This record gives sequence, C-alpha cells and structure tokens, in this order.
Amino acid sequence: MKLPVMPPVAPMLAKSVATIPWSGSYEPKWDGFRSIIFRDGDEVEIGSRNERPMTRYFPELVEAFKAELPDRCVVDGEIVLATDAGLDFEALQPLVTTFDQHPWNWADRVEDVRNPRDYEGSRWNVGKDLSFVPLRPERVVEVHYDHMGGVRFRHTAQFVRWRPDRTPGSCTFAQLEQPVSFDLNDIVSGLR
Repeated sequence: MKLPVMPPVAPMLAKSVATIPWSGSYEPKWDGFRSIIFRDGDEVEIGSRNERPMTRYFPELVEAFKAELPDRCVVDGEIVLATDAGLDFEALQPLVTTFDQHPWNWADRVEDVRNPRDYEGSRWNVGKDLSFVPLRPERVVEVHYDHMGGVRFRHTAQFVRWRPDRTPGSCTFAQLEQPVSFDLNDIVSGLR
C-alpha cells in the first residue's frame, strides 16, 4: 500500500450537542466505530479511532469498500449498524470484542452460572482466589462525559469531584442530558 496518507492515522472525533450552531456545516454524531478506510487497489485497511487495525473484524465491509470506493483513497467515517429502531451500537460492539479463537479465551462461560469467575483460575497464580465480591455503592462521584450509548458511557468519563451531598440511590439516568435524537431517513434516505 502506497498512499499519500498511510495508516495509522487518528480520525477526527465528533461531540454531541443539543442544538446545531447557526454557521458552518455539520453532520450527526453517529453511534458506531469511528474509522479511517485506506484503499490502494485490492489492499484495504480499516483503522480505529485509537489508530489500531480493525480490518479483520469487518471482512464484508472490505468487499463493499472494494466495490464502492475509488481505487486509491483515504476515507474518514463511521461504521454503523442501522436498524428499524435507529443505530444499534450494542449489536455492533460484539463484532470487535469477541474472544472466539482468541488467546485470552481460556475461561469460557459456563451455562446457568451468574459469575464465570467461579470456574476460572489465574494464569499467573494457581492458588489466587478469584471469587466474586459484589459491590455495594456507598459513594457518589460526578463525572464529565461526551456521550451515552444505551446505559453506558461511550467514551472515557472524567472525574470531576466526590459528591458527599448525594446518595447512590438518588443518581439515575433520568438526571442525565438526553442525547440528540433524529430519524436516520432524514439524514441518509434509504439507509434502513
């Protein structure tokens, strides 16, 4: 591969806002994997937002890129999974986090067991106790975050301060800013 821009390259990252500023041009913050696609003839590489290759996780996209993109190009974009309910990051995430045939898959899940740690051992210390210890929320921390994806932070949350004035039970998803919602067909007609 010989392109004017060679991998790895960090992509530009988006941030959600409640309203669109009056000037400039903008696109929505997609709920997927930020990526840069490098194509040089039959060679295609998909780079992640962390500048790591993701090509092996998306072989069907490699074929689509070969069919749809120019022979030599670099494209900054987002890999998304569009469903009737909108973008589904939760369904997309297992495509890049599976441990099937991975060297770290030494502790397969056991059916009907709430805690797989009951059946795993330490690779470094055979006698180490890895039993599950349930957490009991006692303190509240305030954080800054860029975006929520379902019930989790999409990117790193940053510590702001401890909140001794709050109890864990008083903290709910209802107090969080709601993400901007939009109909995919308003942005890319025929996507679904």
